Amino acid sequence: MDQATFEREVEGAEQAKARKDKKTSDASKRKNNAKKPSSSSSSSSSSSSSSSSPNTYEELAKESVSFIVLFYATWASECTTIAPVFARLSLKYASPNTRFVKVNVGRYGEIASRYRISTLASTVQLPTIALFQHGKEVSRLPRVEGDGRVTKCVLTFRQLEQYFALQA
Repeated sequence: MDQATFEREVEGAEQAKARKDKKTSDASKRKNNAKKPSSSSSSSSSSSSSSSSPNTYEELAKESVSFIVLFYATWASECTTIAPVFARLSLKYASPNTRFVKVNVGRYGEIASRYRISTLASTVQLPTIALFQHGKEVSRLPRVEGDGRVTKCVLTFRQLEQYFALQA
């Protein structure tokens, strides 16, 4: 059940990105068509459903896709502070091999439990940003020590860029 919920979150993010890409592509086509003299009606359907793009977390995990996941809760003020930073990272570094996903652990508590993220009001674990490669968690900020203590940190654009070794 936990994995299924996570998969739905990933699929939702993938579908949103596909819709955004389609809008960008459609706008580009309209712009290019406006510049060209029209020799034929362009009533052809531009629905480009890519059959090669994976739809499930397992399929993505089999490929060489990395996920940078922001675990957040809407009630946590630190999460609202990191949202624009995470958005900047995703705009700069998102690619077919690096995907950015947000998971609302306030809404999906089972995912928080699965990845050992406390959702208590007094927690210092929110937001948590984790890197997944080949379906496995590789690293996360803030770090959780073996005894369960959380190493509090300030999440900045530069720190996240360096910690997750993001390159343009």
